[in-house]
Amino acid sequence: MDGAQSIVVDSARKHGVSDDDILHAYRTIFRYITPSDEEDFTMVLGYAHSGIILEVGYVLGLHSTPNNTIHVIVHAMKARPGFLH
Repeated sequence: MDGAQSIVVDSARKHGVSDDDILHAYRTIFRYITPSDEEDFTMVLGYAHSGIILEVGYVLGLHSTPNNTIHVIVHAMKARPGFLH
């Protein structure tokens, strides 16, 4: 992400995806998905090192500013079929 800092928290590790793959997917985003019922949550699709597509979800950190954006990655897993179409 352009200049944004990223932090991976424990909930993102729930499905066994490594921090390295989570951050790689976060840096290789090819689709944004914003659930209509969760305006503060952004879901993206990106690639793990192996090429597997991951869904990664993040929220803005409490101390984000226009000049210092912090994304807190709270969700990561192999992308579900509904997000791939």
